[in-house]
Amino acid sequence: MIAKRIPLGIPGLISGGITQINIVVGTVIASLQAGAVSYLYYADRLYQLPLGIVGIAIGVVLLPELARQLRAGRIDQAMDTVIAVAKHLTPDLGGTARTAGMSDAVAAAI
Repeated sequence: MIAKRIPLGIPGLISGGITQINIVVGTVIASLQAGAVSYLYYADRLYQLPLGIVGIAIGVVLLPELARQLRAGRIDQAMDTVIAVAKHLTPDLGGTARTAGMSDAVAAAI
């Protein structure tokens, strides 16, 4: 069961790793200029502020409802709730992938 879920986490590990590599490379390059590392640090904090505020707000609202649905065994309804919220947060960027299709693939893999 766990072996089936490990491949689902690989894209998250890669994206998290790339972010860290980006920070290290940016810091190395910025260290050539006085004060540039501080500017990068503050810019990163400023960038993450709205992400954190929105993420906390969504978590506070969404997680209790998801817990109730999952505790009651309504997995499909819980996934529909997540998809409904995600549709409002992730605008279509013109690609061929859709949130519903991705969630169906994840649900099938689980």
